[in-house]
Amino acid sequence: MNLRKILPLVGFRTDIEGLGPNSGSKFVSADAIGNVGQDSNVHNALFVAKFTKRRDDWLEFITIVLNRLQRDANCVRLGENIWLVNVKASQGTLAWLVKLCEQREITYGVLPLADEPRWIPADFDPKKEFGIC
Repeated sequence: MNLRKILPLVGFRTDIEGLGPNSGSKFVSADAIGNVGQDSNVHNALFVAKFTKRRDDWLEFITIVLNRLQRDANCVRLGENIWLVNVKASQGTLAWLVKLCEQREITYGVLPLADEPRWIPADFDPKKEFGIC
């Protein structure tokens, strides 16, 4: 099944299979959250995964995420379950996080952000503070 049919966001990768109406997906339409991608007004997105009740499931999930995203310059881990993803540069990272959560039945949320982050104080850099993912 084509991701664009389930999550019709302009510029979003469409080569991810396995998501469908029977997957329990709770996606919202592009009208509700705006377009995501290189041709849209969305620059970044906050991605939040909800902790699972079973600690082993969460540790397995977070290990997979960290192994996959440790060198991804378009993603910064802001907290144990929060990532800032530069979707202007790479929609694939966000799509991968969504797919992983869907596969593992982990509740998640995406907050699209129109502007590039402007940290206060100006010299604060989360990549230096927290490291890349």
